[in-house]
Amino acid sequence: MKFFDWSEIINKNAPSIDFAPDASPLRRTVWLIFSAAMVIMLAFLGSSTISGSEEDVAEGIRELLAGVDIFSGDAWWIRGDHSPLWFCRLRMLPGMLAGNSELTCRLLTVIFALFLLGGVMSLAEELFDRQVMCCAAWMLIGSCGFIIWSRSACSFIILCAWVVWSAVLIRGEEKLFLRQWLFFILFFSGAAWWGMNYLLTLPAVAVIALNKKWLKFNWLIFPAMLAALIPVTLFLLWSVGSPSLPLMEYPGRLWQQLSNSFIESWRIAVWHGGEINPKMFLNLPRMLFPWTLPVFCALACMAWQWRELDNVNRRLLGGTLLLILLIGVFPARRWPWQLSILPFMLIICSSWLCGSAGGEKVQDFVNTVMKWILSLGCSFAASVILMFPVWKMFFSVPMSWGIMFGVPLLGLCGLAFMIFDTGAASDVEKVSGMNGSWSGYILAGVCFSAALFSVAAPELKSYHDGKDFWRNCGRQFAQLPEEEVLFFNKQPNAKAIYYMALKRRAAVVSSQSQLTGALKKISTGEAMVVLELKDRELLKNMLANAGWEFTARLPLASEYGITADSAMLQEDELQQNILCQIKRLR
Repeated sequence: MKFFDWSEIINKNAPSIDFAPDASPLRRTVWLIFSAAMVIMLAFLGSSTISGSEEDVAEGIRELLAGVDIFSGDAWWIRGDHSPLWFCRLRMLPGMLAGNSELTCRLLTVIFALFLLGGVMSLAEELFDRQVMCCAAWMLIGSCGFIIWSRSACSFIILCAWVVWSAVLIRGEEKLFLRQWLFFILFFSGAAWWGMNYLLTLPAVAVIALNKKWLKFNWLIFPAMLAALIPVTLFLLWSVGSPSLPLMEYPGRLWQQLSNSFIESWRIAVWHGGEINPKMFLNLPRMLFPWTLPVFCALACMAWQWRELDNVNRRLLGGTLLLILLIGVFPARRWPWQLSILPFMLIICSSWLCGSAGGEKVQDFVNTVMKWILSLGCSFAASVILMFPVWKMFFSVPMSWGIMFGVPLLGLCGLAFMIFDTGAASDVEKVSGMNGSWSGYILAGVCFSAALFSVAAPELKSYHDGKDFWRNCGRQFAQLPEEEVLFFNKQPNAKAIYYMALKRRAAVVSSQSQLTGALKKISTGEAMVVLELKDRELLKNMLANAGWEFTARLPLASEYGITADSAMLQEDELQQNILCQIKRLR
């Protein structure tokens, strides 16, 4: 007896989707969608440098693997709001098996992104049909928000998967106890890990997906809640635990982390600086790219024809607008917190494209504009290979193999999809499962987004990331006593600490008295210091007052390869970090 019958949960109206011989075309489409998603997420996944919101997560994983208890004391506030601390414990498992690296830090996100994709396909088919399901899936794996955050070490895409699967579980009517049990696991874990950021989504999810059976009182709901609370509690205790932690300290530590979770998530949700940032209005367009135009046109047409919509489309549109209100306005600066809006908006757009919401004239206009836009975009991607002779002249480095061949190949594939999309009977429409005049340009959009965000972005980023600099600093620091390692006027961020693999915190000096006190502790007469290029003259004068000076070679290493004596430095280049050696005057 199957514990979890995927065919009934996902395709209760079409059980033949799984493995029936007469459903082979759709089965191939489903495999193709998941295969394309895997390629998009895994391509150059480990080559991109840890950056941005990933820094705290990666450093937390590194410290856990090194045996540091990051869940004690005020570690929550040190880590910041980028990712629930619980997932650092879960994310370290790939690192234990394959070693700590950028790839293993991000691997768990890829797995949950696949769960998100499956949830979107399940919900779209529950609400509509297979055509909408395939269309929503292709648009999701080609969207900017999905690609960027499914390739990140952060947990934003995991929150999005939690929200979508919450909708899937309260939508169906079969095996109600099993669905309730799984829903409450998501509910308790979401409330513990993301606090208000998850709870704010539930009213909108209820509007979209709640069915009549969930509204009826059922005594089974209480054992379902208890059965769900037990595994969640056990995992939370494991996540905050330590081999040396006394048993009686677990409740206090767990309560500390839960309270911090809610305080921090409440601050993000409703405060986050106390002012509205105009950039919040750009969050949805860039998250939806390259589907921004069709999605907003779909929203406008469905809102205009509200009275003609069926009940499913009304609830989907109303719930999505409520979701935008609840989580799209409060976390005004952090667009990844708004990722939960993305799948529902793409399902709306897919429903509109498949003809269930009217607006045929607008749809024809959108199809024409999108074909032109993506034709130009894919043509540009295909022509990148022509830049090979002049690439080194402009960038001072050879063109990478990914940019030389990967980007043009994806551009050519996108053009081919639009060229061979000749009608309803074309192989493009059959294989994609969409069977509509939009099939070609949607697949072209997937290729263009993959070329831009999965290949070009990480490859270009590797030209100017500073990873080698911080690793060099780590090697230099490992050979010196603690007192001979200094940071001047600069607290090292989590990225720097991660790549340096510091076993202890280096001293940070920012005034003459602090510098003098730190230099008095050094007995060898030499030390290493990391500073920004713009502070070189200031530190030089302060060293002279303390009886020290720079060595002749300045700097030993620089973050972006720019020497300290380079002329015509731009203002942003002055922010680069340099590693210098200093010595006491004889």
